[in-house]
Amino acid sequence: MENKWAFVSGATGGIGSACAEVLAKDGYHLILHYHQNSTKALKLKQKLTETYSVKCELFQADFADPDQVSKSFASYDFNVNVFLHCAGVSKPTLFQHIKVQSFEEELAIAVTTPMLLLQHLTSNFLRDQKGSIILISSIWGEVGAAMEVSYSTAKAAQLGFVKSLAKELAPSNIRVNAVSPGAIDTEMLAIYDEADKESIKEEIPLGRLGLAHEVANVVSFLASDKASYMTGQVVSVNGGWN
Repeated sequence: MENKWAFVSGATGGIGSACAEVLAKDGYHLILHYHQNSTKALKLKQKLTETYSVKCELFQADFADPDQVSKSFASYDFNVNVFLHCAGVSKPTLFQHIKVQSFEEELAIAVTTPMLLLQHLTSNFLRDQKGSIILISSIWGEVGAAMEVSYSTAKAAQLGFVKSLAKELAPSNIRVNAVSPGAIDTEMLAIYDEADKESIKEEIPLGRLGLAHEVANVVSFLASDKASYMTGQVVSVNGGWN
């Protein structure tokens, strides 16, 4: 097997684990980042190594602490070919009740920490004159959402980050793209009851929630040479809900 590696943040989440699996199927060895759920991370590692015969390394870190994450990641000496950022947190709150600390943590998880990790990895990308950087953003980063000012702001910041970095790294054949999911049937929607979910479905032209593997399939494409002429793009996976 070719010695190619992918870093996946938030690998124990619904979208993160689906993306990790599709990348393993594509032949990537994996660095699987998780925050707290070590049991789930170990199960994912075992599943991927046994099913796809790939190597998996676990990386535990709190992305809300950028400096500490950067220091810990520096010890991982792998030639990462794909950087996939899935980690994120949503805390629906009235605007008047948003705390500065919570707002800063969401921005750190969405932008600051991946920025520091990518500064560490970019030297390898530049040396190889190749690399794929993919951020999982959100429909709310494109259109905004009530009760989600912090989350929408953080996700919108990711889109600006992607578009700017893509232009800077394009001459070195390093591609930077974002995937913007709509309502995906993962644990992040657990805060909504069934009636709320049915209301959401009624707003979506395709009439249903998305599935994590549908996002992962787009990630697989963007990571591959099939997307060799795509950079600075935001690919919406939302069932027409925009």
